Amino acid sequence: MVRRTFSVSTLLSIVIGTLVVVLVTAITVGAMSAWKRERDSAVIMASARQARDIVLVREALRIELGVIDTTITEPAIASPATLARLKQLHSKTLSVIGYVENEIIQARDDKMPPQLAARVLQAAKEFDRKIFTAVLTAAVEPRERRPQNLITDPSSSVFAMLELVDMQAGILSRRIATIGPYMSEMMRISDIAWHVRVEAGGERRIYGNFVAWPHKLSTQQHEALARVEIE
Repeated sequence: MVRRTFSVSTLLSIVIGTLVVVLVTAITVGAMSAWKRERDSAVIMASARQARDIVLVREALRIELGVIDTTITEPAIASPATLARLKQLHSKTLSVIGYVENEIIQARDDKMPPQLAARVLQAAKEFDRKIFTAVLTAAVEPRERRPQNLITDPSSSVFAMLELVDMQAGILSRRIATIGPYMSEMMRISDIAWHVRVEAGGERRIYGNFVAWPHKLSTQQHEALARVEIE
């Protein structure tokens, strides 16, 4: 009778111990899963914030380039108000680029090559030192005395920065898109919308330059303006 009682109590202890182990394991697995979801959510939120901030960089660069183009192609000497606006926009561009790229560097994201941010910051410094300084100098001269390269050099510099920034945006977009079909579709729409805006802005800029520098268009120029290319 004693042996049977001992065996039953031992069996109960084993069963209870097993249940405790299973319960603790389930709690641990659940906690680890919750921690992983929270960690992934934090990464996605950081990526979404950086993607949003990159839009600010894109906006600042394109707005400043538009004002530079207008200033350089205007026949008259730039007014103090125009020069002040140029400086204000340029200061905002440098500030936004510095903030966003430093934010990306500080995130230490293994998916985001740190050299991209370094290259953007370096390109911004060169733009500030070489291009913008030359624009300010040329703006206070009549149009016929302004260097012809200032019609193309600012664009080349800005587009080079935008290309690097777009690489960063692409990495962030792909990461956010992995959340699920809905987010994937939203990021795809966002990318398409930005591409359309870039193409429309580029075409508007071409028209603006033709108006500012009136001349008879060649056949090739007419064909280029009439053609719509979809990549």
